[in-house]
Amino acid sequence: MEEQYRPNEKTDRDLIEQNAKGTRRIFWGKVVLYVLLLGLAAVGVLWAFNTNAKVSTQERMINELKKTTLRDSTPVMQPSDVRILVEESTKETLNTYINSQNSFLEIIGVLITVLVAVFGFAVPFLTNKEVRESNEKWLREKTEESKNKISEQMSSELNKSKGEISDELKKGLDQLKEETERQKREINELKDRIEKILKNKQDLAEHAESLKEVNEESDTDKKIAKLKEEIEKNTNYPAEGYYELGLAQCENGEIDDAVSNFMIAVDRKPDYAEAYHALSKAYCNKPDYKKAWENIEKAILLKPNDSEILMTRCQIYKNKGLIEEAKQDAERGIELATKERKSDMLTAFRRLQDELSKIKETDETPIDIPVGKEMFRMVKVKGGVFTMGATSEQGDKAYIKEFPVHNVLLDDYYIGETVVPQGLWNAVMRENPSRFNGDNLPVERVSWEDAQEFVKRLNHKTGRTFRLPTEAEWEYAARGGKKSQGYKYSGSDNLDEVAWFDDNSGGKTHPVKGKKANELGLYDMSGNVWEWCQDWYGGYSGDAQSNPQGSSSGAERVRRGGGWRSLARSCRVSSRSSYAPAHPYNGLGFRLVCACSLPSM
Repeated sequence: MEEQYRPNEKTDRDLIEQNAKGTRRIFWGKVVLYVLLLGLAAVGVLWAFNTNAKVSTQERMINELKKTTLRDSTPVMQPSDVRILVEESTKETLNTYINSQNSFLEIIGVLITVLVAVFGFAVPFLTNKEVRESNEKWLREKTEESKNKISEQMSSELNKSKGEISDELKKGLDQLKEETERQKREINELKDRIEKILKNKQDLAEHAESLKEVNEESDTDKKIAKLKEEIEKNTNYPAEGYYELGLAQCENGEIDDAVSNFMIAVDRKPDYAEAYHALSKAYCNKPDYKKAWENIEKAILLKPNDSEILMTRCQIYKNKGLIEEAKQDAERGIELATKERKSDMLTAFRRLQDELSKIKETDETPIDIPVGKEMFRMVKVKGGVFTMGATSEQGDKAYIKEFPVHNVLLDDYYIGETVVPQGLWNAVMRENPSRFNGDNLPVERVSWEDAQEFVKRLNHKTGRTFRLPTEAEWEYAARGGKKSQGYKYSGSDNLDEVAWFDDNSGGKTHPVKGKKANELGLYDMSGNVWEWCQDWYGGYSGDAQSNPQGSSSGAERVRRGGGWRSLARSCRVSSRSSYAPAHPYNGLGFRLVCACSLPSM
């Protein structure tokens, strides 16, 4: 993601200096104006003093003239006449002089007023105009530069977004197409099942008499022979016939043949709970607890309140070491047997409950594993059953690819307390591909193939068998395993408590264990970096599965958990995504898993 455009700091400093220069110009312009005005005032004062001096001098001259005139006047004129004549002449001269001086003062006053007006308004206006024009010029240039920069950035982001939207749209369309195809297959399968059930009813009606005769046979060998004979003669023999044949073969210890016939029975009658139950018990005798559990789940789905079916599942849990699940089934079985008034089943469940109470839970202590100078911790995840996919707490933000929800049974396993940090990566590999560097930061920009090479070298160094988690193992651990509190994200309903994501990451990864751990003590299963899973990406099946390995093939591998650039929606525990296995990405790392048969240190 490109950084947002920011103004040039140097250009901003230039603008500040220009404003300062303009302010200084205004100041000095006013200083010059005031000095000029003071100078004009001084000239006026000096001129007034000079005028007074001239008037005083003139008066002295007139007085001297009077004396001279009076002294030198002829006797023809009287002194009073001469005095009057002189005074009139003097007054006329003085008035003419004073008027001329007043006219000069008025001209000087007008000039001063004009100068004040010009300098008082023109100088600040001119200096402000210069600054304003300079600022407007800079602003135009800056605006144009910003427009060009933003235009380039928007164009780049638009092209990038177009590519991302195109890729996401293509992927979304592919997923929608895949989901549509899956739904079509489910509809066709449902139609097929209905047709099979209806046909089996017809076949059962046709062969009811022969089945009755077979069931009356007490000898197991003869019963098997008769059923085989009927099946050979009638290709449309009902599912109940294959079911009876399978039961007889189980009594004779012919487990493989019994499994085959039970499978034909459930194929011909998909809602045949008794046949699924018998098939599960047959797999227990092999023993194959994975298939035994998958088939008993189908039987319970069809008949959830059958105490005998529940007893078989309880035994499977006990044999797999899932003591907590077995105890829950035993309690439920006692309730059902009491309600059904089946004293033998009630006794069996109570006996089983006593056995379970004496079994101690296995040790769940984490294991610290050294690799050179580095040490990393593996946390034990107690196996169990969980519902995988968009469960109710995920709300309306779930994607189509998170459906249908389905039950999954997992064995015990160990999983990394954190994603693989760069310190551990550096201890195993030669080069660190990460964009953000730091020993305690998660390694990223690694492809699925890079992760496989790391696992190969780590196994060689440690003598253990590490691998990537399956998608089911990853989700079970993210949900908190048996300690799950049903959170939307891994460890909380408040994403900020447990994850670095788009809103709080600051555009980078962060050291592992920087946020709150989930119920199992696992860190960063939501956010920070996406995590590779072992599986090929593919659509979900609605059937119960035991230790599922994902699709057998595909174009992309599963990634989970969301990363530092992800929205909250992608950080949910059920959210799914995928990526090309050969392509690295700076928001994509991985976490290690290994079987529970870890040798002691």
